[in-house]
Amino acid sequence: MKKLPITLTILLIASMQARSQGLPETGARAVTQQSTDSANTIPSSQRRGADSSEESIELPDAPLPKDLAHERGPCPAGDSHRCALLGGFRFYEHTSLTEHDKTWVQAMSHPIMWGAATALVLSTAFDAEGTQACLRAHTCTEGNPIMGKHPSRARMYGTAMPLNAITIFAMGKLKKQGDGFPAFFLTSIMAFGHCYFGTLGFAAR
Repeated sequence: MKKLPITLTILLIASMQARSQGLPETGARAVTQQSTDSANTIPSSQRRGADSSEESIELPDAPLPKDLAHERGPCPAGDSHRCALLGGFRFYEHTSLTEHDKTWVQAMSHPIMWGAATALVLSTAFDAEGTQACLRAHTCTEGNPIMGKHPSRARMYGTAMPLNAITIFAMGKLKKQGDGFPAFFLTSIMAFGHCYFGTLGFAAR
């Protein structure tokens, strides 16, 4: 009879030790299971966002603004109006003489401009040679006070060609601003005058 209580006591202690050893493993299993469940669970807010994105309504594109034809150009004010892009100068779109240019070289690269400049230089040479022809024949005198009544060929070219260079430079500046008409008109008048006086000089020799 004395052995029975002792045996029950030993069994009770052994069962308590086994239960205490099994608790950490069971807790670890519970934590692992909880983390797995949380990883596989999608929050309800995310589900609602996904459902709302799938059910979103596609809106139509915004209408494009309608503008006039002249508003699509570089100067919105239109043809023959002042333009801020050109520094306040007037913008002309339809002719090469009234077209604005960024540089002097670009302004003089238009055929009508370099053609007028070439005509001015050639007509000056024609005038000088005609004047020299009649001076050698002693049938005329030079009417330009800058050159004198009996200028040499070197003096005529040395005076006339620098003046032509200044004139051509002024042509390009005017054309750059869109004032190609007055530049071309004045140069044409000068070239016509040189041709006229050159013809008189050759006729008088």
